[in-house]
Amino acid sequence: MISTGGAGAIDKVVQRLKEHAARLGANGLILDDFDDEQPVSLGAGVSSDSYTHNGSISLGIGGLFGLFQKTGTARAIYVGAR
Repeated sequence: MISTGGAGAIDKVVQRLKEHAARLGANGLILDDFDDEQPVSLGAGVSSDSYTHNGSISLGIGGLFGLFQKTGTARAIYVGAR
């Protein structure tokens, strides 16, 4: 399976999770899951009709383009010193 964004995208997600956990007072993470989310998709279509005395011809074409972003979930933990 090909991952959207690769290792660099996962590193950015982990960094954001670390920053959020630190704001909560945590000093560690337990990583749960990474996923590719599609928050935006754009579509377009074009069609044309042609009429003659013998009949009609219809032609249509469409396309869809999706933008993906890497997301992740984790549990923030605090590990005290021994």
